[in-house]
Amino acid sequence: MTRTSFLPVCTLACLVLAGFAHAGSGTVNSQANQQTGAAAKTGEAAAVPMAGVPTPANAEVRSATEEELQAIRQRGAAVKAKASAAADAKLNAASLDVEKEATTKEVDVSTRLASEFGVTKESLVAEKQSLSVSWGEVLIAHTLQANSVVPVTVPQVVALRGEGLGWAQIAAGLGFGLPSAVAAVQSEVKVALGSTPADGKVAVIRGSKLDVSANTKPGAKSAKAPVSASVGAGLTPPVPAAKP
Repeated sequence: MTRTSFLPVCTLACLVLAGFAHAGSGTVNSQANQQTGAAAKTGEAAAVPMAGVPTPANAEVRSATEEELQAIRQRGAAVKAKASAAADAKLNAASLDVEKEATTKEVDVSTRLASEFGVTKESLVAEKQSLSVSWGEVLIAHTLQANSVVPVTVPQVVALRGEGLGWAQIAAGLGFGLPSAVAAVQSEVKVALGSTPADGKVAVIRGSKLDVSANTKPGAKSAKAPVSASVGAGLTPPVPAAKP
């Protein structure tokens, strides 16, 4: 074969090889695009259920204003020292009972409380860690928040505690009677310890005219607490039904 005839053959061979290379590249790109699209769809699908999972960041949708928080502080400060100290002693003892149980059965305690307060165990554990509180404090904060008609969040309740307010002062600041607040927390402690099954109905706190709406929350269970004399104070008495 002469040099002149050899060049066209080489050129033709190069063109054929280039065609195969281009076809292979198209196949690879097509597969890559398909994989990218599939990955995108998978990511979108995974994002849907995650949006509804309660977490410390999005589980609490209500938030008290600074004015409302200041009102809580003022009402709490007005509580008589003797009554506040007595209630705090019982609430702190209840908190310690829960923490003692959690030292050996933390998974059980977190599972029971998550079921009782209507959140996932993972979100409750994350909340406890982010707020740097004990399981007993988690229980008290959630019990108070669940009953409150003031739009306060669990982190806000814990923040008030961090300011130096006792649990009794916070309870009174939210409008609760102290005997009833203690009884409700003690009722929830039984859930944490496993002596009472979790039913998703937080014990009701009574004892203040500010708590009228909380007493009638759907699904709330009675803590069988003594009702304070302040219940109904300042409210208009019911009008007797007219006789036919």
